[in-house]
Amino acid sequence: MQRTLFFKARHIDLYAVGGSATVARDLSHKMLKIGIKSTTYDDAHIMLMSAAVLSDDDVVIAISHSG
Repeated sequence: MQRTLFFKARHIDLYAVGGSATVARDLSHKMLKIGIKSTTYDDAHIMLMSAAVLSDDDVVIAISHSG
């Protein structure tokens, strides 16, 4: 991912389920500490609803331990 996309994003969504959701929440917390707001979703249905309203100015980070 290009740095400019990440830092200029209108909104950042983090998608993860199971144990990976804890990693996503930790990343969200670390980003907030440096002034980058994000939202973590850990439910597949909510992820789909979130993805449906994203724009070209948004960024999604998906975290998976199994690939």
